[in-house]
Amino acid sequence: MQILIATHNQAKFDRYKNILSQINGLKIFSLSDLKISEKVEENYTTNTENAMHKAITYGNISGLITIGVDEAVMTNFLPDNEQRLA
Repeated sequence: MQILIATHNQAKFDRYKNILSQINGLKIFSLSDLKISEKVEENYTTNTENAMHKAITYGNISGLITIGVDEAVMTNFLPDNEQRLA
């Protein structure tokens, strides 16, 4: 099975590839492996929505099962409505 990890961030890709490579039979691709240079705008309200948008968009481009990655750092000193990172 072939899977695309939808991030241009090499460190993020390496981290997820390391985790997923423990599953036998997976062939894991990066956007750069597939020569995909398009950037997807992350203009949704939540990280989940941004990750889903990336997975759908890059999945449509590549034709592969795609994992969208959008992580954020959260703090304990800001209210939830101020936690969003641009």
